[in-house]
Amino acid sequence: MGLFERSHFQAPRVGEVLAPAVGELLQRLGVGQDIDHAGFVRCHGISSAWGSDRPRFHDFVFGTQGWGWQVERRAFDSMLCTAASTRATEVHLGAVVRSCHHLPDHGWRLTVAQAGELQVYWARFLVIATGRFGLRGTLADQPPIRDDRLIGLVRYVDATTSAISPTLASIEAVRDGWWYLARLPDQLAVAAYLTDVDLLPGPGQTTQQRWSSLVESAPLIRSLLQDQTPRSSPRLVAAGSWRRTQVVGNHCLAVGDTMLAHDPLSGQGVAQALESGMRAAEAIHRALKGDQGGCLDYAAWTQTAYQTYRQQRRRSYRLEQRWPAATFWARRHQPLAQPGPGALRR
Repeated sequence: MGLFERSHFQAPRVGEVLAPAVGELLQRLGVGQDIDHAGFVRCHGISSAWGSDRPRFHDFVFGTQGWGWQVERRAFDSMLCTAASTRATEVHLGAVVRSCHHLPDHGWRLTVAQAGELQVYWARFLVIATGRFGLRGTLADQPPIRDDRLIGLVRYVDATTSAISPTLASIEAVRDGWWYLARLPDQLAVAAYLTDVDLLPGPGQTTQQRWSSLVESAPLIRSLLQDQTPRSSPRLVAAGSWRRTQVVGNHCLAVGDTMLAHDPLSGQGVAQALESGMRAAEAIHRALKGDQGGCLDYAAWTQTAYQTYRQQRRRSYRLEQRWPAATFWARRHQPLAQPGPGALRR
């Protein structure tokens, strides 16, 4: 089994809170101890000003699954790649798939650029885990169906002597979106403003000017960020929800964000990616033995997961009713549209 990792962990930092459910999935994968040894910050809960100006506390510790983690995704991905390399997986870091073709009776032919050279690999079954990017020549070549145009304006700040809690993430709803703030390893904290791309203010402003004006609209986040030294410039990242029209093809399938991309509010992205990987492994095991039922089961599961996620996301956004006429919230309070025909098929 081979894994081609394009970024070599040089992608921009992305910080997030992993829900407690991730811990159980990592235990099932046999890497439950790895995350405890990686130095990530344990997250004991979330403080949220959502539906009210007064923050409320949701405690992870007294739930059935324990605490979560506040991680920097580049380091988390590195941890998983290291674990994979010790478990009979051939990991190729810094690799770029230049072309991908399926040949009847031969399988998948991949041309991969690595260390300045092109190599050709053959695979009986292809797993597409390219995240929010597609892969030409595969079922992930077509644009996904988007639920929204959510984006994040993200910045990192110094947290050495900070009022930012070392074990709590903070969320604050505002008129045109919401804020997120969490502590990370290496004395860092990540702050992000989430809104729809057409609602981002100040088209004539610099990114820094936008950031400053937006922080003023969030009293809780503003108080926590006050006097904190920036460690990066604000940058825009995609954060919208979408799904692939097809997740299973001819000896290939899509997993993780390639299959279904989540709103950061859900906290489900990493957990769903891990679960999709485990379910995909079972489907592939059956397919290589001539049983295509596993792939059909996988496609059915992705459809159920998508519907469940959309319903949960709408319930979460409907808890905020202070600005019902504001475009951002009105969009998310609308009844769910039915998915198009053949949304998830073999």
